[in-house]
Amino acid sequence: CPGADAPAPAVPPPPLDIVLRRGGAALILHPSPAALRELVAVSLRWSAPRAGTVSWDPLRIPAEPGFRGGLVSNRGVGLVHGGLSLIPGRTVLEHLLLFYAYHLTGSRQELLLRAARLLRNLCPPGEWRELCRLQSERLTARQRRLGLCALAMAKEPWLYVLARPLRLLGREFHRLWGLLERERAERGCACLILGTPSEGYAPVLFDSVAELGRGIPEDPWDEAG
Repeated sequence: CPGADAPAPAVPPPPLDIVLRRGGAALILHPSPAALRELVAVSLRWSAPRAGTVSWDPLRIPAEPGFRGGLVSNRGVGLVHGGLSLIPGRTVLEHLLLFYAYHLTGSRQELLLRAARLLRNLCPPGEWRELCRLQSERLTARQRRLGLCALAMAKEPWLYVLARPLRLLGREFHRLWGLLERERAERGCACLILGTPSEGYAPVLFDSVAELGRGIPEDPWDEAG
């Protein structure tokens, strides 16, 4: 019959309906790293979902300057992603001081203490000093990723977006998650974790879990991102 050889119409993507409220924690799983990168763009509002809606509880999102700790600009989103990088020739401590000097008022000693306290809490015992004295290119890949986490936390954002943190940080993810749990309780920030099913996230840690792309095999051309 006419049209019998015509290609079948494309199946539209499933609706992506996410509501992440203040203090909430959500886990989204998808087997394709490329799809997760698209979800990063959606979560940062760089693009809209192909179907469905995304809500970050807009009535509760801070919109005015003047936050806890004296920050003078909207902190927005703290992103941890394998595609980010540190500036060569600078230590993580210098990265933090540059950020604090721009956004905070206080003496250099006060800013140093604030940055050192953040690194001590985030890094394994005895390792935080390496992030203070070694330039970024001399750090291990894991230490550079810890540095990116420190920069995200320095913003004290209302939303954290962590793309494949178990792959990026390994065992250090649990230390970071403990710090973020404390921030959720104290500041009411929200956390969105994007990962693949094979990475082994514990669903009990999150208020909501969405597994997209079921039946799609894991991407054999997986890259660190």
